Amino acid sequence: MKQPVERRLTAVLATDVAGYSRLMGADEEGTHELLKAHFRQLVDPKIKVHRGRIVKNTGDGMLVEFPSVVDAVRCAAEIQRAMIDRNADIPEDKHISFRIGVNLGDVIVEDHDIFGNGVNIAARLEALAEPGGVCISRTVREQIRDKLSYPFEDMGQHSVKNIARPVHVYGMSATAVASLPLAGGVEAETGRRSIPARGVHIGWTVRLLLLVVVAVLPMLAIQGWHEHDLRNEREGVIRQQVVHGVKQLAAEIGEVREGARLMLLAIAQLEAVKLRQPEACRTLLSKLKSQYPNYSQLAAADTDGRIICSSGPTAASVADQPFFTRAIAHDGLAVGNYWGDPTTGQKMIHFAEQFDDGNGHLAGVVFAGLDLARLSDHLKERALPPTWSKLIADREGTIIARLPHPEEFVGRNIRKSHERIMDSGEAGWEAATGVDGVTRIFGFVPSALPPRDFFLSVGESQDEAFAAIDSATWRGAALILAGLWAAIYVAWAGRRLVNSPTEGLCWTLLANDDRTASVV
Repeated sequence: MKQPVERRLTAVLATDVAGYSRLMGADEEGTHELLKAHFRQLVDPKIKVHRGRIVKNTGDGMLVEFPSVVDAVRCAAEIQRAMIDRNADIPEDKHISFRIGVNLGDVIVEDHDIFGNGVNIAARLEALAEPGGVCISRTVREQIRDKLSYPFEDMGQHSVKNIARPVHVYGMSATAVASLPLAGGVEAETGRRSIPARGVHIGWTVRLLLLVVVAVLPMLAIQGWHEHDLRNEREGVIRQQVVHGVKQLAAEIGEVREGARLMLLAIAQLEAVKLRQPEACRTLLSKLKSQYPNYSQLAAADTDGRIICSSGPTAASVADQPFFTRAIAHDGLAVGNYWGDPTTGQKMIHFAEQFDDGNGHLAGVVFAGLDLARLSDHLKERALPPTWSKLIADREGTIIARLPHPEEFVGRNIRKSHERIMDSGEAGWEAATGVDGVTRIFGFVPSALPPRDFFLSVGESQDEAFAAIDSATWRGAALILAGLWAAIYVAWAGRRLVNSPTEGLCWTLLANDDRTASVV
């Protein structure tokens, strides 16, 4: 029986960056890092404070749902107000300005997304908002009218793309946003320090501990700050190394693709292939396979996917294989997905090219199955430090090569844990737990970028990257602790000499209102 569609009424917030393409064109890396900082330090915390849920990121924006329309509008206004101050010290041509739209509507709910007019109207409202401003629908306006005093102006009805009826829009301009008070962050919990009443005796132990703490705190702060700087510097170095490493891996896979393309183009020109002569074609492909040991299989199929000839035993048809459907649909090199031969157990990924009958008419597809064991051996040719990893997956997220221990991971699918970066439109880096359970700093290239059709990553163990710094930190902490105990011992041994000054100091710090305290 067909499952009923899940629906719910929800407040939908849509946002993107005004002039994002211009900003990326002027300074791609700087804009990307600045936008990530805005999301990490402002947008994501504000959404969390107002009980929102990020449905999906859209590169320069996001789609968010809230259980309360009041929370959604308040979150939008506070983000826009805070962005004014965050842009204050940045050159105007590098300002990042959000447009935000908020709608209340009934939406269709799936596992990781929401759909329907409620979402579409929010996106259209976002497009109508001016940079730094917020647009809301009439439904939202009615819900917040007596609850929020934001200065929304009636912008009238607008006919928007793919929405049957005009949408009544209310807008708050960037100028109006600037007039709002700056909302504070999460307030810190405060408590009162107990001040001893005048004339109450403070024991020697308490006074001694207070003195030692006052002396040690600056040392701990300096130690922590120094470690923070070292970790940031080290992370920057590792980040550069893994990004450089994944670029090298991309170049290597690009060479593998190009080699397969040239070989297949040469096979496609063979007379036995063009004329579809099975015996002659089979003989030629068998000889060629001995010259190309990296390939488990060389074969040709007609336009219906039926095998014409092959270098070895294979299925009768490849009509259902992704590489065949892609090759038939488009001219140029087509790349398949991970495939395990059920008869031989060999693991491979296919490359394919069209061939014609000599008269310019499409006659079929020639294809080659790259041996994945050979691919892993190829990766081993470049020495890999023991704490590093290399990974290649097909476009569906199935691992086709991985170092170290390819035998454990080839054939495993990683899309569920890496979907965000696999489907992104740009290369980058992130710290994440790998398939072997080790947390690493990864450089990655998604399958949409050259060499295309493959997800690539190179990573360094985070623990190993910071091992020397962590060791130095523990040594520093041990020295501070040893100094602390030495200070306590010296102070205790000479307490008769320091008792009176210490008492006066303690009274000054803890009973500041007692201006008549005497120093014994």
